[in-house]
Amino acid sequence: MESLTNRDGHQPDAIRVAHDVNQAMFDVLTPSTIEPEEYDLALVPHQAWQANESDWEMQLTAIFRAVRLKYPVLAPRPSPHDVTATLSVPISFTHQLIVGRIFSPSVRFVPHRGSRAGIAERRESMPSPQQVDFDVHRAIVQTLVPRRVAEDAYSVGLKPSSYTACRDNWASDLSDIQGTLRRKYARLEIADMRATAAVTYHQPLANTKDRIVEEILGAGVWFPRG
Repeated sequence: MESLTNRDGHQPDAIRVAHDVNQAMFDVLTPSTIEPEEYDLALVPHQAWQANESDWEMQLTAIFRAVRLKYPVLAPRPSPHDVTATLSVPISFTHQLIVGRIFSPSVRFVPHRGSRAGIAERRESMPSPQQVDFDVHRAIVQTLVPRRVAEDAYSVGLKPSSYTACRDNWASDLSDIQGTLRRKYARLEIADMRATAAVTYHQPLANTKDRIVEEILGAGVWFPRG
């Protein structure tokens, strides 16, 4: 499976991402819901196969899972590119990268066409940006102190390459950091799917595809370029 970003650290190709998302939707919805020859991004779930919000939520869950196998928000293991890209930059950059990925799904804070009042209510129960920022900081500190760095030597300006000569050590640390946060914020994955389902089952499939593509492209910008 390829990394979220291209090898040079730029965002993934938008056309390819759109193709991958559309393919995931096609694979999930055909043939049990829609006949392959009838699949079209103009179809509206509520009209095309009388999907209610609950039905569409289950189908969308399968779509999200298929897409995130290739484009994860926080992967089970950091990619070689993730490790290389963050080894020689300050820990503050890694911090912002992870915060950005947790908040990257467009349904969380960016109004989208067709939004309903109920979505605002669901967002209120989600952690604030300040809470996520604190949790990411805590996960980084608890992983690195005192395992790699003494408490009085820790600084957000510290570069992993300056305190460890072993790339594998940083890969292990980054994996532990992401693992801690992935477990804590797994419920945001569920919230994303429910919120997306609530506003898209009355909309063409193209809108759903666009939302997921926006999320993927939004996460990619946190990588250094070149």
